[in-house]
Amino acid sequence: MIPVANKGRRTRGEGGQPALGKPGSNRSLVFQLTALFAVSVVGVVGVVGVFFLSTAVSLAGIDVEFERGEDAFRSLGRPFLSPSSSSSSSPDEATTTGDRDDGGNRDDERADYVRDRMMRHAWAGYETYAWGMDELKPIAKEGKLGVMGGFSGFNGMGATLVDAMSTLHVMGLREEFDRARDWVVEEMDFASRGHQQISFFETTIRLLGGLLSSYDLSGDRALLELAEDLADRLVAVFHGELSGIATNRASLPMTVVQSGETDVLLAEGFSNLIEWGTLGRRTGREEFSMKAEAGARFVHARNADKYVLGERVSRRTGRGGGVLTVAAPADSYYEYLLKYWILTGKKDDHWRDRWVNSVDEAMQTLRVTTDSGSYSFVGMRHDVRTGTVHPEVSHLGCFYPGNIALGVISGAVQGDKAAEYLDFARSHMSTCMMLYATKTGLGADTGTMDVHNEELRVSSGAYLQRPEVVESLFYLWRATHEPVWRQNGWDILQAIEKHCKVDGGYVGVRDVNADADSITPDDTQQSWFLAETLKYMYLLFEDDAFIDVADEWVMNTEAHPVRAATAGADRKVPDWIDWPYLRRTCTGPLCGALPLLQNFVSAIAVAFG
Repeated sequence: MIPVANKGRRTRGEGGQPALGKPGSNRSLVFQLTALFAVSVVGVVGVVGVFFLSTAVSLAGIDVEFERGEDAFRSLGRPFLSPSSSSSSSPDEATTTGDRDDGGNRDDERADYVRDRMMRHAWAGYETYAWGMDELKPIAKEGKLGVMGGFSGFNGMGATLVDAMSTLHVMGLREEFDRARDWVVEEMDFASRGHQQISFFETTIRLLGGLLSSYDLSGDRALLELAEDLADRLVAVFHGELSGIATNRASLPMTVVQSGETDVLLAEGFSNLIEWGTLGRRTGREEFSMKAEAGARFVHARNADKYVLGERVSRRTGRGGGVLTVAAPADSYYEYLLKYWILTGKKDDHWRDRWVNSVDEAMQTLRVTTDSGSYSFVGMRHDVRTGTVHPEVSHLGCFYPGNIALGVISGAVQGDKAAEYLDFARSHMSTCMMLYATKTGLGADTGTMDVHNEELRVSSGAYLQRPEVVESLFYLWRATHEPVWRQNGWDILQAIEKHCKVDGGYVGVRDVNADADSITPDDTQQSWFLAETLKYMYLLFEDDAFIDVADEWVMNTEAHPVRAATAGADRKVPDWIDWPYLRRTCTGPLCGALPLLQNFVSAIAVAFG
């Protein structure tokens, strides 16, 4: 669950202090408190009514269980806890809860540390030295255009800014979010751009996903309008072949039909269900979701009894080929099968069934287990004819234990099958943590497991600030509440603070096994570090009720959360009470009750439409 939407942007009053109301409004703090009191009175009456109704039902002998407290707010998609304003000065000073199974309660000091000491630092560096650029070079203290070395074709669209917006909102950093929102609405103009070829995949997961997520979080319709405008300029990627399978070659200001590209990588062609499905429901234009579904359904029909596909598929025939893997470049195809089922309100079991069958097939045909049985994970088959499975472990592929854990959390699998999946996810997660068994404590990008000696030989020692391991730690924590997963995340955080933090932001490291005096930084603060790594790190220490991924929120592959169909995604809560301002300025013993009161008012507002 998340803080209640506050659509209006706060303005500054005299002396740089936030104004009481919003632009164009004369509402004062007195007005807000009066309105708050009035709604609370109505709410109390409603609660009393529910009490008498439940009593009557009980006396009538009807077996009905009413939701209470935290669970009631969780069902409404509203926050039960708000981020604290306290912070720790260093990771070592934050108290540990590593030996306590607290059932999902918030670890205040660690969550606050991620927000106040890491996210604020990373964002301040970007805002100061690279505003409006795609990424920050923290050591040079300058911005750069392009992401991922520039080969993605995502260039000059404020990648870090758009990627960071959902994280800023989730963490309650509303003033920073508002400044980012203003830049996006005022500066992002797709029509006026010169011709530029772009990656449909990167543009969808970062830009389209970021805009839709920020809309779902804030309720600011200008962001939805931008997302719809962008989609209209990209939609031709689904044309060109009768199959409806998208090409990855898009362009701005307008994409033209591409029929010459015969194959597309699995992740690039099908990691669009969440974004285009969400856009279709928010705008009422079903053609958006139908186009995204059509290509995937075509491939499924052509591979009715085959669930782990090759790394690429033919846009013409829908047949797969190449390396068999659930890691890149196929990864988010499998990730989206499960998440799209959740997004649709768990109503279309086609997507769940394809996901379950793909996991079963991967565990049967790609599973690698060490001689002692201590480690088990999914490898790769480079040669389908020989059937040899290579024991390769990649950081990108380490999303998989988290995805399997999400299947358990969401109820996609239950009973003995859920227990089997969770045991495998634990083992796979432990294997992924071996990437971080390095001199620096930072994660290597790839390695190969020696199945006899149970040692991981690093093949690529770069630390690129990737999120997948922390992402899976988050889902494993939510599924099990085993303290080891939070402790693993905290260990990673400490390594990042020690070796990657510089005055201008955060950098990657070229060799994670370098000695302390010879570590070479790469001088890049990846946009996904703010979008994903820090967001998942924060959520790892947050309360389970904060962003409920089992039913109400779905993270796209860039960690941008959008509302699932069961969460009342199109029901807006009025924001005429400026909750962030009230929390900042409130004094007295009753201020601690404001988060609970905010939830209460939100629940009443949703309940009465």
